[in-house]
Amino acid sequence: MPAVREAVTREVIPIPLDYEFIRWICVAMEEQQREQRLDWLKDFGDYRKQAQAHIVAALQTLNSMSKDIEDLRERVDAPELVGGRIPLHVHIWSIQNGLQRLRGIRVRAKEREDKLMGRGPGFGAD
Repeated sequence: MPAVREAVTREVIPIPLDYEFIRWICVAMEEQQREQRLDWLKDFGDYRKQAQAHIVAALQTLNSMSKDIEDLRERVDAPELVGGRIPLHVHIWSIQNGLQRLRGIRVRAKEREDKLMGRGPGFGAD
């Protein structure tokens, strides 16, 4: 800006230095920076909410799986507790049923995670 003013004054064209205009530009730039920072903070808050929802869903899934694993553990120990009164094929069926439930929970947890993270179903599935 000083170079332009110097070039113009050499040409003998008076230019009033408008401090009010310069001040207005500075205020506008500061306001724009403030708005950009506010937008960033809002985005950060949205990401935080998504992460919190993801963690809550994961905790619920882990608690459910923990209960099912404990149930499965009891089923495995059942023949010893009842002294062999349950036929082996019923015991095996019971264990397989428990494993199938665990797989179902895992699939539903993955679907819930994909939904929370905004991905399509099956994204990165095992």
